[in-house]
Amino acid sequence: MKESRTTSKSKRLKKPLVLLLAVLLALTLPLTACESGAGDTGGADDDNASSGKTVVISLAAAWDNLNVFDYGSDYAAYVKSQVFDKLVILNDDGTLRPRLLESWELSENGTVLTAKLNPNAAWQDGESVTAEDIVFTYGLFTNPDVTTTARTTLVAGTDENGYLEAGKTLGVRAIDEKTVEFTTKQRTQDLLFFSDADKFYILPKHLLADADPATIIDNQFFANPVGSGPFKFVSQTIGSEAVLEANPSYFLGSPDFDRLVIRVVSNDNALSGLLSGEISATGGTGIGTLPYNDWKIAQSESSLETKSLPHLGQQLIILNTTSPALTDAQVRKALELAINKQSIIDSLYGGEALALYGPILPTNSYYNQDLKKNEYDPEQAKQLLDAADFDYGYTLRVFVPAGVTEREKAAVLIQQDFAAVGIKAEINVVEFAALADVLYGDNTFDLCFMGYTPTAAPNASGSWYAPSAQSVSHFLDPTIFTEYTLAEQAATDVEARQHYNKAQELIEEYVPYIYLYSPNNLIAHSANITNIDYGTYFLTDTVYEWKVE
Repeated sequence: MKESRTTSKSKRLKKPLVLLLAVLLALTLPLTACESGAGDTGGADDDNASSGKTVVISLAAAWDNLNVFDYGSDYAAYVKSQVFDKLVILNDDGTLRPRLLESWELSENGTVLTAKLNPNAAWQDGESVTAEDIVFTYGLFTNPDVTTTARTTLVAGTDENGYLEAGKTLGVRAIDEKTVEFTTKQRTQDLLFFSDADKFYILPKHLLADADPATIIDNQFFANPVGSGPFKFVSQTIGSEAVLEANPSYFLGSPDFDRLVIRVVSNDNALSGLLSGEISATGGTGIGTLPYNDWKIAQSESSLETKSLPHLGQQLIILNTTSPALTDAQVRKALELAINKQSIIDSLYGGEALALYGPILPTNSYYNQDLKKNEYDPEQAKQLLDAADFDYGYTLRVFVPAGVTEREKAAVLIQQDFAAVGIKAEINVVEFAALADVLYGDNTFDLCFMGYTPTAAPNASGSWYAPSAQSVSHFLDPTIFTEYTLAEQAATDVEARQHYNKAQELIEEYVPYIYLYSPNNLIAHSANITNIDYGTYFLTDTVYEWKVE
């Protein structure tokens, strides 16, 4: 039975949506001096790479693993996306950039996407990447015997859980060696299709064809993976760093440096690492940034380049809608009304952030301009609490992932906002690894702070509202999810916009999450690194194009 299979496997991967979050954690780890940020390191001496150059990028927290079937956190994606290729690169503005695919065309009815692979795409062992590799990869991710947190329900032949249905053919087929055709269950758009495909790293069929799907997640291949990406895996020290070397034969161009080291460094220690040369760049995108005060200092340093850019990253609060204190939507609305978001932005970010009232950012073209927002209004919050007979003797159990100074401070400020309307809250700062048990295990939380970085696609947060046991807020009402689904299936942009507008209105009505703010992406890197594309989803999506002087 699929249900029992899902249940048993979810014990191992019981945090599928949590692991999609760009959780802005930070571990206080000392900087090590085994490499300088971009100096002589005795790295790989391939003829096609500049000898001795190493780029060191800091991330605020460690990745869980490098297994592509466990989608993992964005920390893990930072490493995996250097070894493996995805089909395309998603930019922050919603545009798409070729990566493994060279070009694609969507049929007039929006259900068939025909894609051409880069003719020079090759695996790091020299074998050519073919359309069969893509068919093989999608076959694994839709195989009900495979344990994975990444599924697709968009491709034809899959059921509502992302499994290939018995007796059906998967809507992914090879037309020729370098052409693959995708068929979807309903009309889609390029951005929506590739946002869904962004979960999948393409795998080599010639190395994994004989692997047992039921145990592939434990396959030794992932201890020393071979991909088609711009960097080859060398080694990793769990919880500390990963060492990669340039792939001199990368089909989009060999990197300008020998080694890429991705290192765990707390945000609070990142500036000192940049100034000493032990770090070349912070990871950006909220998973490796400078605290605001340090960023102001970095701006004055001639040895550093700094950028403050609007970003898709979101800070939010997950509300446990099954908590007896929070089952009433009016109480959840009161909590949002009690929070002075702009005061937090001004106090902690010096204004370098944007207040949010839903998952679709005001900078997105699908933002509902007529949205009636739950803006700061403590008097109305108190009225709603009184009308709902809220138990003022109850203390809300608030959980905050450890490490990010601004978020921990924001939790304290929000605790004070709650107190101003009579709500008591107890803050529990815990390591990210412990949150899974809190959210899915004993369910002993009322509020949980979290960070999330969606794509520019307006449906990027739609899965958060799916009425399933994997809902992090345990919100099972299908109303919001239905609007997202109708928007995705809409035949016209006008129709899609109507459903996205309605979804945003329902989110402010039901409040299963409180969206707080979107901090600007505060990027800092050594001034001797140039040719950086700042518009990609991850700063390192095109790191193979960076130039090191």
